[in-house]
Amino acid sequence: MSHIRPPQREGTVTVIRREPLTAHLLRLHFHAPDLAGLELPYTAHALRLWFGEPTPQDKSHRRIFTLRRFDAATATLALDFLLHDDGLASRWAGAAQPGDTLVASGPRSGLQWPPEARWLLAVVDESALPALACVIESLPAQRIVHAVVRTRHAAAARAFLPQAPLLGVVGLHRAGPGAAGAAAAVPVS
Repeated sequence: MSHIRPPQREGTVTVIRREPLTAHLLRLHFHAPDLAGLELPYTAHALRLWFGEPTPQDKSHRRIFTLRRFDAATATLALDFLLHDDGLASRWAGAAQPGDTLVASGPRSGLQWPPEARWLLAVVDESALPALACVIESLPAQRIVHAVVRTRHAAAARAFLPQAPLLGVVGLHRAGPGAAGAAAAVPVS
């Protein structure tokens, strides 16, 4: 896959709606007037979000999220948040309500599927499920996709990914925060 970077913009995004997807994934819909009219011809573009005052020197409050949906005409977008106990963005998203705002910049690179490629192997953790879902949605139906997902919730991860006729998913169980050890493979499709 090649990465394509569109022109960069910065501005405020405002929560307009919450949409629970699974017990551990939440989609937030935003109004993003500074992105109005932006053309994103590829898939899996991402935005940088600042959870606090954005400064070039301090990136500890910055996180990057894949655009799940973007409508340039209405300047609306959707981002998926993994809900867990130990994350700045997760805590913010879990409490976010319509009207809440963040500073956003981007979009970052999008992905373009090479037309000659017949299959994709994706090895991701649960935070990359939104990007993987974007890629799967963009592929022709005859493409084979093998996904290895390191997650605490393998069945929920599989349920979150789009249905595709040639998609195989293996979940690698990840223990809770601070746990060490090898992951165990669990087929989930």
